[in-house]
Amino acid sequence: MISTPSPDKGTRNAIFILRMLSERAIEMQKDIYVCFIDYEKAFDNVRHAQLFQDLGEIGLDTKDLRLLSELYWKQSAAIRIEGNFGRSIRILKGAR
Repeated sequence: MISTPSPDKGTRNAIFILRMLSERAIEMQKDIYVCFIDYEKAFDNVRHAQLFQDLGEIGLDTKDLRLLSELYWKQSAAIRIEGNFGRSIRILKGAR
């Protein structure tokens, strides 16, 4: 099943809500603090070996750790051009 994005969860709606909150804060003479985080870049740099070491140290169940490691350690990618695949390479970082 393919899910479609909800119309009230897009960037335009977020900007609208932020603007409304800002205007309300100005009217009420209150401070407003906003923080923007670029999650895309944060998750691109997750190193798998460190991830699993940290998960083990915080006490993640071994069954769950094994399941996640299978997902991460056996990742590979290849470029396909006009139906022809290039050499497959292992993916060593990034988040699923």
